Amino acid sequence: MYDWSWKIEHILTDMIDEVEKKYGSEVEIFVMDFDFNEFDTELNYDDGDEFRAEKLTRIYIEYKGETVYLDKTYGSVFYELDGLVPISYMEVFSDALAIVSKHLNKIEKVLRENGYYEHG
Repeated sequence: MYDWSWKIEHILTDMIDEVEKKYGSEVEIFVMDFDFNEFDTELNYDDGDEFRAEKLTRIYIEYKGETVYLDKTYGSVFYELDGLVPISYMEVFSDALAIVSKHLNKIEKVLRENGYYEHG
């Protein structure tokens, strides 16, 4: 296991906490891995559970039953944004995306600093 996976896990937890602090349960963030399994940021990985935060591949943002998602392109720092939402929800989605984006920048910095993209 890479030590920097834990750094990423903490960033993901901070991201979810920041959105929760601002919107409570109105806006939900779901972070998925390559196999589209949700990361459980509260799981105790010291008990032997596998954790590889660099496997982050998709983030769902849900508000009032509507969803947008960010898909990470394989081996790249690019994310594709997709989803259809009513214009009346745009302000909330934009704000949530700004929070997510801030934390994704931190994650990408950790990945670059640790040579993740150099290994394919």
